[in-house]
Amino acid sequence: MPYTSIPEHKLDLFWVLNPDAEKFASASREDGDLPSSQPLKPELPVLVLIHPAGGRVQGWANQLGDPRFSQHYNLLAIDCPMHGLSRSTERDKHTLEDSADCVLRVLDELDLQQYSLWGEGPHGVNIAAWIAVKRDEKVQSLILATPGWRKEEPSVKASLIELEEGMFVNKNGQGTGDGSFPRDLLEEILIYCVGSDQRMASARQEMGDYFEGRYGAGKPAYEFRFLFTFVYNREPIPQAKLDKVTCPVLLLRGGADPVVCPPSAVEEWQRAFPNARGGASIHTISPAPNIISMCEGNIVNRIASRFLSEALA
Repeated sequence: MPYTSIPEHKLDLFWVLNPDAEKFASASREDGDLPSSQPLKPELPVLVLIHPAGGRVQGWANQLGDPRFSQHYNLLAIDCPMHGLSRSTERDKHTLEDSADCVLRVLDELDLQQYSLWGEGPHGVNIAAWIAVKRDEKVQSLILATPGWRKEEPSVKASLIELEEGMFVNKNGQGTGDGSFPRDLLEEILIYCVGSDQRMASARQEMGDYFEGRYGAGKPAYEFRFLFTFVYNREPIPQAKLDKVTCPVLLLRGGADPVVCPPSAVEEWQRAFPNARGGASIHTISPAPNIISMCEGNIVNRIASRFLSEALA
């Protein structure tokens, strides 16, 4: 399986390139059962997919299996630090910029000359934006879905800290000591990550099972803590750096998401890209909650594929 080793960050990042979509959609979480990467198609542009907090490469199944992307792009999905099949060891600190540097190691190792980036949620969006300012000469376009605020809104941050602390009641020798998560608090986390829409009930259940498997009983507590802290403690990317971004930028949000990414948050990001070619554009998908690439895949894919075609023309 493809891993990129990053010794200075004590990380092995998992990534998958052009997987067989049918095998990918039915793959289990076990390392050995995941489909292998396929060769890079040199005649096609590259689209890099960066998941939301708590996500993993399998969350991009809607995009990896859509011929609007699979037939016209090289698709590269990466499990960021502390996520999915990526492996890490205990650490004292970690930031979203650190995650961006780790993802860049994959892109540089593959010797990609140019690529577009699609980031989801405050986690994926900030990583994608950091890469855009660090490799502005290589990034051809940016899709930023549900970006949230550039810096977490104080009341949301306070709620996340409260939930996070509650999720540790059985970890580090406390409570039952088995590391399991209280179900009611886990449900609140899943609503933050996926939204409360009834259509997303199965997605919440699947993510809850994944959370328990990756961060729950018998698992190191540091990974779960960093899953939250390096997102809600994010600092805005300096404006002078964002001024360097000149590629086309598309901002997406779900119209049914008043918490993670209200209209004023996405407008703040729009203003942060004054030099984006044609101006950063906003598209709101009215029935969608926060993780729109998962819950409204067909609509989002139609908008994103049109944007990419025009941006790369």
